[in-house]
Amino acid sequence: MKKGSKVKKEDFDYANFEQKAIAQLRSGHELIGKEGVLTELVQRIVNAALEGELTHHLKEEKSSGKGGNRRNGTIKKTLKTSVGDVEIERSRDRSGTFEPVLVKNWGRNLNTGLDTQILELYAKGNSVLDIQDFVEKLYGISISTGQI
Repeated sequence: MKKGSKVKKEDFDYANFEQKAIAQLRSGHELIGKEGVLTELVQRIVNAALEGELTHHLKEEKSSGKGGNRRNGTIKKTLKTSVGDVEIERSRDRSGTFEPVLVKNWGRNLNTGLDTQILELYAKGNSVLDIQDFVEKLYGISISTGQI
């Protein structure tokens, strides 16, 4: 792999997920829990949100003249959510100044109901701007569309 090249994570195929979820539910799988149908979706959403938060943080540092900071690997941890335990990978920054909003550095819980609300919003076909507006109204957190 060339220096500086990025590995692109696979895009989420909603249609495939929907078919797989329906088949799993029909065969008796749980909706929530360790092997729950929604666990993978929550995991993907949380990982994407944390990646967006770090990207936003690095861009802000660069634009304020504090260049030189960059991504520095990931940390795996298990979150306790309302749909069960979800394993995530949170990216780190080299200078250690990144403090995520969604899941704090030492946080292990995501029981704010945000995961459920995000699932509902996505299921209803809301745009990133709609979700941004919702999060700001509900939690009083002003986040960019990149963070979402």
